Amino acid sequence: MGIRLAIIAAFLLPAFAALAEGVPLGKDLLGQECRGEVRAAISPDARVPPPMDVYCGPSALAGGRVRADWAGAESVEQALAASPVAADTASRLACQPARPERGQMVAACMSREGGWPAITLATLRGPLLLQAEGTPANQPALEAAMAHLAPLSDGAASAPAAARPDGLYDSSLAASYRDLTELARLNNGMGNHAGAEQAYRRALDVQRKVFGDNDPGLGDTLMHLALEVSNQGRFVEAAELFRRAEPLVRKSITPLDMPRLISYQALDAANRHSFAEARALAHQASLLRQTLMASEGGGQVAKGVLMDAFLARGELAQSLLVEASMSLRLDDVASAAVTAAEALSITGDSNNLPGGWRVQALSTMGLVLGRQGRYSEGEALLNEAVGLSQRLFGDGMPTVLAWAALGRFRAEQGRYTQAMQAFRQEFALLARHSAEGMRLGFEAASPFIVTALELAEQGGEERDVLLDQVFSVLQLVQAGQQSDMVSHAALKFASGDERIAKMVAERQDSQRRRDEIRLSLASEAALPDDQRNGDREAWLADEYRFAVARMAELDGQLRSAFPDYANLSSPAPVTIARLRSALGAGEGVIAFAFGDDFGLAVMVTPDRVEAKRLDITREDLAAEVSELRKGITVQDGRVGRYDLGRAHALYAKLFAPLSPPLGALRHLLVIPAGALASLPAAALVVTPPSSNDPGRADWLARHSALSQWPSVGALVTMRRHAGKSLASLPLLGIGNPSFGGMGPKGSASLVQHCRSDGPLPAGLLGQLAPLPDTEVELRSVAKVLNASGDDILVGGGATEAALRAKSLDRYRVLYFATHGLLPAELRCQSEPGLALAPPAGGAATKAGDGLLEASEIAALRLDADLVVLSACNTASAGGGFGGEALSSLADVFFHAGARSVLASHWPVPSVSTTRLMTGLFEINAKAEGLDTALQQAQLALLANEGTAHPVHWAGFSLIGGVKP
Repeated sequence: MGIRLAIIAAFLLPAFAALAEGVPLGKDLLGQECRGEVRAAISPDARVPPPMDVYCGPSALAGGRVRADWAGAESVEQALAASPVAADTASRLACQPARPERGQMVAACMSREGGWPAITLATLRGPLLLQAEGTPANQPALEAAMAHLAPLSDGAASAPAAARPDGLYDSSLAASYRDLTELARLNNGMGNHAGAEQAYRRALDVQRKVFGDNDPGLGDTLMHLALEVSNQGRFVEAAELFRRAEPLVRKSITPLDMPRLISYQALDAANRHSFAEARALAHQASLLRQTLMASEGGGQVAKGVLMDAFLARGELAQSLLVEASMSLRLDDVASAAVTAAEALSITGDSNNLPGGWRVQALSTMGLVLGRQGRYSEGEALLNEAVGLSQRLFGDGMPTVLAWAALGRFRAEQGRYTQAMQAFRQEFALLARHSAEGMRLGFEAASPFIVTALELAEQGGEERDVLLDQVFSVLQLVQAGQQSDMVSHAALKFASGDERIAKMVAERQDSQRRRDEIRLSLASEAALPDDQRNGDREAWLADEYRFAVARMAELDGQLRSAFPDYANLSSPAPVTIARLRSALGAGEGVIAFAFGDDFGLAVMVTPDRVEAKRLDITREDLAAEVSELRKGITVQDGRVGRYDLGRAHALYAKLFAPLSPPLGALRHLLVIPAGALASLPAAALVVTPPSSNDPGRADWLARHSALSQWPSVGALVTMRRHAGKSLASLPLLGIGNPSFGGMGPKGSASLVQHCRSDGPLPAGLLGQLAPLPDTEVELRSVAKVLNASGDDILVGGGATEAALRAKSLDRYRVLYFATHGLLPAELRCQSEPGLALAPPAGGAATKAGDGLLEASEIAALRLDADLVVLSACNTASAGGGFGGEALSSLADVFFHAGARSVLASHWPVPSVSTTRLMTGLFEINAKAEGLDTALQQAQLALLANEGTAHPVHWAGFSLIGGVKP
């Protein structure tokens, strides 16, 4: 059972639109003009003035707020003790005891998220309790806003001007930080971890600008960032971020931060499938939170007492849910029942917790009851979870996951028809909201896959429908496993075009506003009838409809005006019928996905569809690929021993269950997943080997011309829209950049560098290992293609600036004979790129720094039949694989205008590379098609005893290609 626990939600000021003109409030302590905007439509009590947001300087983000309560108390202290506004403020701010100052109570505070210094003011004006919060620099504007909402009585003296304290900062920076962290949570909730990572990194930059690198408030942002990096599978980098966060968290004034850090480390362990470790860490976080509860006397909130104990009880539910989920993974149902029941109790009687936690608690307890055989009770809780999620989140990801849990519950009882009803609801929502970047993991989809395959095996009229649905789900899973890099490129692609960036930002704002309003509506509906405000509910409903309509309008505008961005950011699943229309005679597609317990393969030919459960897990596959790649080495001129028997056994697990008619499939199009993307299919063996002689092995390359594809959508789009290139020049080659490093050690500094939005320091690229043989390779290919020597950029001339100076859409072939850098190889890097020669003296912008990232490639204009990447290595130094990142890089080249990418998976001996490439271009000149040309060039090397080992001929995969 997969888990998906939302990260801690911040308690932020609601961002409703202004409903009145700005009120002048004078200047803040930084000398900026301030204004107030009254929120006239959201006052819950007609006796009380509506809240006012305070803006200082040019910022469009509020830096403070003033709110009023009907108090009827004799003292400020009495009024604060009973005020719901005070309780809400305490949930967001950790404050020192308030002190009297110039007729009001003033407290110095720190935000619980990010550690931003803040200030709160409170005063009585007749029966009204006025409360303000904002940055310390806002104090004069906050006092002016309080006077506007409830003027001083006649004859009362106004307070003298506040003194200027030290450490002031512009309130727009804090507001920007809040906006970025809110955007990060929105992306996290949709499963768009690359987007969340980018937002947290920008938030971290804002904090550093104000506080430097060692402020305790950075610990909170670092731990959130670490979790998003972990969610993308970059575990070494995540561990480093957690390590940096820990000493800062230990200095935090908020004792909740340490158990939160440990609970995030538990989620990281769960991502690594270290379920026992995850449960132990979650239990440690639970114990710390229980200690906090006990130390504060049960969490009573009064006068200056902080809310840590009260909040600790709420956050205890989060770590208990992790414990319960891990216990289920470990088949410890008894322990899961205890912790899930406690979490359910906490979320049931705590009103200030994220609503998603209650949904997760209901779902988890429902699954526990199912494992205990209490099916009717379990299903009742799961149905309640679905209903609550629909009220709180509409069609959002929490509702998707609630439907998935209900479907799984029914499927485990063998109630396949009822399970399919829930699964179809789940996937209908995913399809409906593809533009919002929803992601689906294999574990969330696996119950549906098992159920659908069981029903399809029974045949009947539903078989074709079921297989089409399985195929769509496989595509959603593949998108969830490998498209974070493409999404990251799409985000940065958007940021490079002001028109797209503005539209994307407005859509994100509308989506965030829609979600906030939906939560407000759900909260209003949950109140007792005598406390509900009909006018407020009607206004919220109108605002909700407006936000939804605006999102739809912006989606249409994006797809119409910027189809490249829209297609890159949110590709939709392709039906089997649509895929078939893109295939020619003798072609077949096999697509894969892998999870914790099994794998999935779907084969589509013009006249046949098969879907099979594979007896191989994600971890098993990675282990097999790792063992096979140990035989792809060259040391002192000697090649390693490639295990032919293991290569056949892997073929038997992956392809044999589908019984592909290899004799009839002249062209086999493979859409890999996981570690399989780092092993060319050509290197698999079809029949059991009779000897250790690679020249006699029955390689898959002997049976079919092979191509690899990033996704089904990329395949169909390419086949439908890509004709032959109209470019007039044959080749632009870039190789042997001026690198001076000494092998792996030379790249250590680059690997450790954390790149921000600025240019890469020139010295780092220069430390990469040189590639002198690639110049010979390039000039040999140029001779075959009759290319001009002016179009071969080598040495110090192989720079990003020189590349951009060329009219790239005039070249039929772009040939990069240089290092490909994949995310697993670089810290803080969510997208792959190509290393070019560093510019002399450094670069002022990223556009010329020598690292050509995927987002920069997406903005290029190409008309190339082929892009060659001849020095990539999809095995990382940490033992992982980067094949999926390579596929994502190819996908970005497609969006830039290329039709195919030929990329290496390991260092191929230079003489073999030159022979393979010159042979490929010579054969392709006879109009054989690139996949057939590659096959024949490989077979030519295979026929030679000296180059029959796969290290010489199997290292390149053709990604993409037009219909033969």
